[in-house]
Amino acid sequence: MTTNDNPNPAAPSWQPWGPPHLIPGEDCAAYDELFARVAATVRPADPIEEILVRNFVDLEWQILRLQRLKTSHMMATAHKGLKKY
Repeated sequence: MTTNDNPNPAAPSWQPWGPPHLIPGEDCAAYDELFARVAATVRPADPIEEILVRNFVDLEWQILRLQRLKTSHMMATAHKGLKKY
């Protein structure tokens, strides 16, 4: 989507595809920044490329989410493993 196609240039270009799938506590601004950086690099030329950019960003966000959750889980349960030894 070009800037001319977007009725609200301030709105993220992911908007036509719906809001991002964030869980409570996740930073929407961080998602928007990731999306903006990827879109600026790829510069999608048509709706198909926009969908591909959105899918890529969503998958990358899931990877980052899983890494955060894994780290949180390991930190929260580390004392249990230490007690055993």
